[in-house]
Amino acid sequence: MMEKEFNLLKEDWIAVLDNTGETNEVSLIKVFQSAHKIKRLSGELVAQDIAVLRLLLAVLYSVFTRTGLSGENTSLKSEKQAIDRWNDIWKQKAFAIKPIEDYLLSYTERFYLFHTLLPFYQIPLKDNYGSEFTTAKLKGDLSESGNKPNPFGMRSGPSKKGIKYSEAARWLLYLNGFDDISVAPALRKDLGKSWLGKLGLLYVEGGSLFETLMLNLSFLGERFKTGTAVWEKGICVKDRAKITAPANPAEMLSLQSRRISLIKNNGLVTGYKLYGGDLFSKENAFIEHMTLWKKKNKSENIFVPKTHNASLPLWCDLPSITAEYVGAKRPGVIEWIGKLKDAGLFDGKIKLHSADVKYKFPIASSVIDITDDSITFDTLLLTAAGETWVNHINDQLKETQTYVNCLGLLIKYLQKAAGGENPASIEAAWQQAYFELDEPFRNWLENIDFHKDDVEVTMTTWSKQAKEIVKKIGGSYYANAGEKAQIGRYVTENRKTSYVSASSAYSFFLRSVLNKEQV
Repeated sequence: MMEKEFNLLKEDWIAVLDNTGETNEVSLIKVFQSAHKIKRLSGELVAQDIAVLRLLLAVLYSVFTRTGLSGENTSLKSEKQAIDRWNDIWKQKAFAIKPIEDYLLSYTERFYLFHTLLPFYQIPLKDNYGSEFTTAKLKGDLSESGNKPNPFGMRSGPSKKGIKYSEAARWLLYLNGFDDISVAPALRKDLGKSWLGKLGLLYVEGGSLFETLMLNLSFLGERFKTGTAVWEKGICVKDRAKITAPANPAEMLSLQSRRISLIKNNGLVTGYKLYGGDLFSKENAFIEHMTLWKKKNKSENIFVPKTHNASLPLWCDLPSITAEYVGAKRPGVIEWIGKLKDAGLFDGKIKLHSADVKYKFPIASSVIDITDDSITFDTLLLTAAGETWVNHINDQLKETQTYVNCLGLLIKYLQKAAGGENPASIEAAWQQAYFELDEPFRNWLENIDFHKDDVEVTMTTWSKQAKEIVKKIGGSYYANAGEKAQIGRYVTENRKTSYVSASSAYSFFLRSVLNKEQV
């Protein structure tokens, strides 16, 4: 007899925060029915929420690239048709639920968390094969392996031994998207981290889950074409499969980076087996629209995902986000919002979120930290009309980075003057600078009136503010440099001897910041 248990279309498992401030779980069908009444996804981690968000987007692409709002079978033939369909949904301020329900129910068999032949986002359990882990490793908020427990884990006691099916379903999506390289050694070289762990993830947040899904439902370029989500395919049981890069959003968003089999016992998920997954070249994989990009090298027009620097605020990535310079590539979701702005379908400001999963160096054998950030800015910056502003803002960011670099040099020479050297102190000074610059920059950017404010005056306002913040931090380090640094000493570098003291280092720092020297 075929065993089937916990159908995700009908059982409650997606964690959400509704407009009343209550957190609860809803089914896959109900989340679309109520998306306009839901504030946002609210799982255990922001990375987990992104994995769930991508599943929801895969469903929407699968439905509305083929079906109109009334349920008629009308595949999209052009980008214009796609944008018109998007706008029809947007104007309704809620999803047309019938085509979504009809589509999902036609694949009911593929949405059982446990199924003898077709388990959701898994493969049938194989005996005596694969790498086996407990739920301690399944839950990304613990970040531990079976043989190296995390003493600071967020859970303890019985909850570490087994988790409810609803929570396990969320972690299943997270694991597929962000798994580390703790698979069997024979698989490590090819597989690497799961796909989402390789990205500089970005998504746009709206005022409701409906708006968030719609603002990330990009039909730009070839993205309106019908694709094949993983639940529409047969299950691949190969340990690993080298595939071509997905050519459509539904396939990319439901990508199987890992082959997984959940293990259950007495109504709880107690662990899982991990076998392998799909792998492909990340070069120019532009169907992925939720990442930053960078050139692989200067000479070739090849781009790869650009990850976030978790020690820096998201606004430091504005040049990569807006990408208004030669040889750059904008994130697809940003291109999409710019297109909506140009078409008069969306206006005002957007809230852009990032997520960064940090893995243990050097082989990414475990997740050691997960961070998220956001920035709010006017959509004008994503259009040709905002190009002048973008260029000036990005110049200000480069200038601000120069100030912070000058602070690092001050710390370095204060240490030399005292007869010591501690690179960690320089890193700490940089982090302090960006921490103290963070809120002022966000306020400055968010409060610019791009239609009334003067560009030069606005840029000068930030430049002065940034200088004063960095100078204040530098002054504090100078004042606390200690007697040895104040006295100073002779230092020989590159066969050149010079006298270094706290006062000479501080004078050089002030000149550098005031004159914007590239040091």
